[in-house]
Amino acid sequence: MQSELIFLTGFIILIIAMLAADLGLFANPNKAVSIKRAMVMSAVWIAAALCFYAFIYRYGHLLHHIDSFSALNKANTENFHHLKLNPLDFSGSLQLYRKNLALEFISGVFRSNAFAGVFLSFRNGFLPSCCKLLARLILRPQNEPHAACAAVTYV
Repeated sequence: MQSELIFLTGFIILIIAMLAADLGLFANPNKAVSIKRAMVMSAVWIAAALCFYAFIYRYGHLLHHIDSFSALNKANTENFHHLKLNPLDFSGSLQLYRKNLALEFISGVFRSNAFAGVFLSFRNGFLPSCCKLLARLILRPQNEPHAACAAVTYV
């Protein structure tokens, strides 16, 4: 429990530092963000996520203080990983556990970024345009052709 608390505290401090750097050091409210700058910042955050992925892949067992097969089996059960561990191969089972932790982390990063992209596209015009199109389809007079719906423009 102690190692989990230390890890979680360090992780929260790291996230706060990253947010402060992103919002404070790199933000310039008087200037629009260029594509080049956006690509560089995206590359920096992707590199940070990949470094953390590598850390979890190599040292993920330290998060739950796993030093024996019984501790590994307990962490596997308590965290609902459902991994098939081999009691005769502790190092192989530990590698499987670390690999699973790293995969869960990186897939969570990709899911959250994909969701954020969908949210921003909805917010920036896709969803309002769909609502306009739906309203025109539902509220159009019976004699009006469907071509009238093609006049919807994206904002």
